[in-house]
Amino acid sequence: MEMFFRDMRSAVLDHRRRELRFKIDHPLCHYTKDYSHNDPSHFVVIQFSSGLDADRVLEKIMPLIRRSGGVR
Repeated sequence: MEMFFRDMRSAVLDHRRRELRFKIDHPLCHYTKDYSHNDPSHFVVIQFSSGLDADRVLEKIMPLIRRSGGVR
């Protein structure tokens, strides 16, 4: 599955849970039964194995998501 920062909306990094949560505003090509872009309770969640991984995402990835307009 390929994802683009520009498609991520409402992206939040929860450091305590070590997860990145976000919405995609259009139907996914894969996992169509697991994620509905029309359901406000549905989010894509990426779980990290360590706090260090979450720190790296916060430092390197979140600025890219912000620049693309994905953090609200």
